[in-house]
Amino acid sequence: MSLPPDKTTLSVTDFTNAVAPLVNFLKEKYKNEPFRISDVWDDPKFLNPSLNLSHEDECRQYVDLVQEGGGVHGIALSGFTYMLEKMGISFMKMAGTSAGAINTMLLSCLSTKREATILGLDPNINYYETRSEKLLEYLAAKPLTDLVDGEPRWKKLLLRLFSGDVSFKPIKNYAKSIMLVLLGFIGGALLISIISLLFFFITDEYSGFHSILKWISRLSALVIFVSFLYLVLQIIKVVRLRLVVKKYLGINEGKDFESWLEDCMKRNNIHNVKDLSDKLTKEEAMLHYSYEPLILFKETEDSDFESNAGLDVSPQLKTKIANPEFSIANVKEFMQEEKIKSISVFESTNPEAEFADVIPSAEVQFAFAVRTLHLMFEKGIHKEIVIVTADILNEIKVEFPGMHKMYFGNDNQISPARYVRASMSIPLFFRPLPVNYDEAQSTIVAAEWQKLFNVQKAFKKANDVALFVDGGLLSNFPVNVFYNPEMPLPSRPTIGIKLEYEDENVTKSNITSLGGLFGSLVSTMRFFYDRDFLNKHNMYKKTVRSIDTGSIHWLNFNLSDENKIELFFRGALTAAIFLGKVKKATAELQTLKEYGKRVPLHGKTFSIFKKDDDFKTEDLLIDKITFDWEKYKIERIQNGISAFPDLLRKHAMMK
Repeated sequence: MSLPPDKTTLSVTDFTNAVAPLVNFLKEKYKNEPFRISDVWDDPKFLNPSLNLSHEDECRQYVDLVQEGGGVHGIALSGFTYMLEKMGISFMKMAGTSAGAINTMLLSCLSTKREATILGLDPNINYYETRSEKLLEYLAAKPLTDLVDGEPRWKKLLLRLFSGDVSFKPIKNYAKSIMLVLLGFIGGALLISIISLLFFFITDEYSGFHSILKWISRLSALVIFVSFLYLVLQIIKVVRLRLVVKKYLGINEGKDFESWLEDCMKRNNIHNVKDLSDKLTKEEAMLHYSYEPLILFKETEDSDFESNAGLDVSPQLKTKIANPEFSIANVKEFMQEEKIKSISVFESTNPEAEFADVIPSAEVQFAFAVRTLHLMFEKGIHKEIVIVTADILNEIKVEFPGMHKMYFGNDNQISPARYVRASMSIPLFFRPLPVNYDEAQSTIVAAEWQKLFNVQKAFKKANDVALFVDGGLLSNFPVNVFYNPEMPLPSRPTIGIKLEYEDENVTKSNITSLGGLFGSLVSTMRFFYDRDFLNKHNMYKKTVRSIDTGSIHWLNFNLSDENKIELFFRGALTAAIFLGKVKKATAELQTLKEYGKRVPLHGKTFSIFKKDDDFKTEDLLIDKITFDWEKYKIERIQNGISAFPDLLRKHAMMK
């Protein structure tokens, strides 16, 4: 039975109307108080006071954004980013792998109505209030089934395999049909053999029994012929698939995806890497990014913090903290030397309190703010994107465009879609992306390999190509790429969007098969480095949220309209809980879940909850995970200087 074609009937408003109650919830919650999530803002009126911008559009807050890979679950990522943008948040640095790379690249290439006005962009392009809406316009118009661009027979099998309740039933049924045909072939052959023996004992050729045997033998021969033909055709199919996979190392070419992405980018006048770089540079110049901590050192309501401006804080310590010429390691070393002299950098009403309850003094907070300001001034505030992929011939993780010269030299005329195509090459599902080194660029390429990896690259026929597969094999959630240990007080948070919440406290079921062993090995490779970073830098968990994607499989490229809206809503719901600081077992949470039971689509409503209203995300499952920008900055200071806890413990013991 063939699958219905994926001819989408969705529009951008179908997506935005579905989550409008979530947007209204956040707007209502923050109507009487400033919504604060960053200390980096833009102020285009600084450069052009004549700009006709409304009061609401005067400034935008900026965060860094990291998006995880996960196939079609990328639609849920756009639901999260849409909610961020609707709350006045834009993106400074962005990183992503696979589906996260797709969203990262498109969001970088697109512009809002506000940005188009400021930057003087092409007025013929249809702009929206958010970049995410433009991304949705492209997604809504694209039949996702087209992205599965292998041979029709295998495309049909793959689409059926991952649609609905995913199981390997189609493959099992296919194997059963092969067995039945094979049994028919064997049975027919045995029957003809038996009938042939019987003919030796029947002398009357005109008897009824002889005629019956003759007809049975003819039917058996027909069964044998049809069975043999069917089996040969199946063998040919399997051999062809094996040859395709052996030759190209994957079933689907990935050309349709790359062409679609290139087209989306060209519609926004991004034809090559240089165009994208120029766009980011223009945004830096005309949006006028600045570091402005408008609310500095806010006292928390649930603390006993009192003014301590008169404390005897070591002037040398304040100088070292404030001056980025002194590394954080140098600051730690100095504190160890000062020992108890430096204890006044923190203040607590209870010397034996847990370190998390101890607040940095105002003087120390100010010193860190000065350090941050110096770093911002020295290095500037720059737009940046990172697309993660894996070069399996050189066995390294690759970050584009940072490593562009290692593969393309100074050739900036290639489309940035190449980066994303390299990142989303799911092994076997999509063919790896081969990139041949250009002989004309070999000197520059070799110099870059020497510079970054201390490798003297020799280009010969045997190794004049790189082969890229899904970056998720090495880093599916590259949250570490923007980490700067010299800045314990962040100027803006790194918001991380993961897909499919996994409870790390629950041990997975035992491995009982080779398939399970292989799957666990791949999962370990995909998630180890990202989890290791989060465990070593626990504070990043405060700004990382996982989207519960429900029962929709990440390789289901035959999504219905309802599936697409559900994924988008689930991403938006996760963002609403995060931004609204919603906690479990509250009236606010119940209100948001009720919206999920009545999602509008095509004049009707549906529920994202198939069995119950259970919804998983960190805010609802982990204690003390709620994000507050001012508290977060203080906690980052506490965690950034690991010498402080030891000193506090010694101080408490001496008391």
